Amino acid sequence: MEALLTIVFLFLLLAALGGMVALGHWLLGPINERAPNVSFPTRFLLSDFFWLVLQMQVVLAACVAIVGADAREFLAITAVALAALVAIWAGAVSWLSRTGVLHPPRRAALVLFLLPATLGLMFAIPLSLAGVLAYLSWVFAMHPGSVEIVWRIAAGGAIALLALAAGFAAGWGVRRTARWVADGIPKAPISPASN
Repeated sequence: MEALLTIVFLFLLLAALGGMVALGHWLLGPINERAPNVSFPTRFLLSDFFWLVLQMQVVLAACVAIVGADAREFLAITAVALAALVAIWAGAVSWLSRTGVLHPPRRAALVLFLLPATLGLMFAIPLSLAGVLAYLSWVFAMHPGSVEIVWRIAAGGAIALLALAAGFAAGWGVRRTARWVADGIPKAPISPASN
């Protein structure tokens, strides 16, 4: 029985990882369709650094609120979070420059909204499904053979459907924003004289 549970767990883990990759590809699909055809030099705009500082403030505030500034782990957790943020920011801004997106609102939409929302949805949907499975296993373990189990399963199913609907609505908004950012990718190379 234990080997079967291990196999089921590994299958669900692989399915979740595959679903996360597929979801990220779908959410950023409009940008990925337009981007491979262009290659411009990397340029950083002043507004890009403003967005980085803004995001750093949010990360620092979150670390202080969650970990606490007096905790031993604060510096390590904050350093890892800031390093991840800077890596994501640098990759996004470099990619935006290479694709020729120079419009600051489009760049801000990708850096401030699209990437965090995509990463959030990529993790939230599998974690939500794992939460539903954990809830159902708890219901069956705590109330075996009870009539109350039907109501608990119905309540859990309704909450799961609401969360899934909210996830799809958020995904639709992210994809629409990705399409708007993709509309800013030029179809032909921009000559240096035109800037």
